[in-house]
Amino acid sequence: MGGFVEDITERKEADLRKAESARLASIGELSAGVAHEINNPLTSIVLYSQMLLDEDLPDSVHKDLQVISSQAYRAAKIVRNLLQFARKSAPDIRPHSIEQLVRRSLEMKSHEFNVNSITVVEKIPAGLPLIEVDKHLILQVLLNVLTNAEQACVSAHGKGNITVTASTDGDLIDIMIQNDGPGISPDQLAKIFQPFYTTQEPGVGTGLGLSVSHGIVSQHGGNIWAESDLGAGATFHIELPLTDGANSTTPGSVSLPPLVIHPISTTSHVLVVDDEPDLRAVLVRQFELSRYNVDHAGDGEEAWRKLQIMDYDCVLLDIRMPGMSGQELYERIADSNPEMVDQSYSSPGTP
Repeated sequence: MGGFVEDITERKEADLRKAESARLASIGELSAGVAHEINNPLTSIVLYSQMLLDEDLPDSVHKDLQVISSQAYRAAKIVRNLLQFARKSAPDIRPHSIEQLVRRSLEMKSHEFNVNSITVVEKIPAGLPLIEVDKHLILQVLLNVLTNAEQACVSAHGKGNITVTASTDGDLIDIMIQNDGPGISPDQLAKIFQPFYTTQEPGVGTGLGLSVSHGIVSQHGGNIWAESDLGAGATFHIELPLTDGANSTTPGSVSLPPLVIHPISTTSHVLVVDDEPDLRAVLVRQFELSRYNVDHAGDGEEAWRKLQIMDYDCVLLDIRMPGMSGQELYERIADSNPEMVDQSYSSPGTP
């Protein structure tokens, strides 16, 4: 009786990576929601502490406020990393050379590599096709993975070797960063892209570098994964598509300019829209201290009613609100008064 044997190892590995990517995507959605909820009270802490630091207070109180402010900014950095992990805004996609991006990332790490006795071998073939990516985001991914490789080498030997290669595979480009560190156990390998998971000693890292990298690569329509045998180093693969598919954005997303409060010589009328009463109050006070005439609304519907009877020079919108969201309100304003949109500002509550 005849038969055949099929090696399904690659298919099983691909299925596992697909399942892991889907699971991380769901974690990303949860992270974005949690980060937003934390961000609002955190913004209030930052702004109130900054206002108090400007007051004439006893030195002991001033020092305590500085600690509160610095720790709030530290927490804000973690929140920003969580939002980066679940990033939804459109990246700045342009054609770039992978060879140049890799070499730029190695230049940026050269000092740390030299201090830690890390030898780097770069094997990027000439003539690789250009790839459409956000240069700064992909540099962040490369730096995160290189830093992870550096830490692995130093923890294992006090020095080490890192090899960076790249190749094309169909419509993908695969950047491989290999280190001769201690390797990663199968149990750890299944968790390394989870937020806050780290194999490093306490205080060495936040456990967000690889999870942020996963979010960035996923946003570009690619994949990042690792293979390793315990005791034999590890290889990280960063797969990115060669097509222009990375140009896709979240349906309905609107890229809005950041909040900038500039003191002015003449009074302007500002509308602050936020469903968080404490955050709304401190934003109003900040604008008033900068000599603005400020009105406020607790939701999109109230803001829309006020916009029908008053002309504002600037509208500050919280994006996520119950009922009419900030984005919906923005789109209504854009439809009814396009000239106003050109000078509107938006803040998602990031300190």
